[in-house]
Amino acid sequence: MTDFAQIVVDTEVSAEQAPELANVVRAWLVGERIIEREEGDSVLNGVGHRPGVRYRTAIQENNDSDFLNLWTNGVKLAVGRRVFHAGGNGIELGCDACGSSFEPNESWYDAADAWFNGDDLVAFPCPSCDQQAP
Repeated sequence: MTDFAQIVVDTEVSAEQAPELANVVRAWLVGERIIEREEGDSVLNGVGHRPGVRYRTAIQENNDSDFLNLWTNGVKLAVGRRVFHAGGNGIELGCDACGSSFEPNESWYDAADAWFNGDDLVAFPCPSCDQQAP
């Protein structure tokens, strides 16, 4: 069994602006017919929008439309702080300053936990170049 998810995050939007931006994005996706207007049980843990008739304009690959028959094939727009874990599948973090990649370590988990709990100023140093980044 496998599944695929793609997560898009706007790191520049404030918590106050996020709900309105989500509404703008939703309206655009519906208007472009990439997702259906109505929400339903097409995602895990909540409600989402099923693919619209023009969903292919929003994806890079997967010309196979078999996923359209799946129960969980929708788009969920979520507002708020989220920390995603790759589940040990080898996905690494990357440093914008030096380009190195690395796996999360204890200090990264501490920084992510502090950010999740409301610290917008917490920064994490790159293990390779020590450049601090939010």
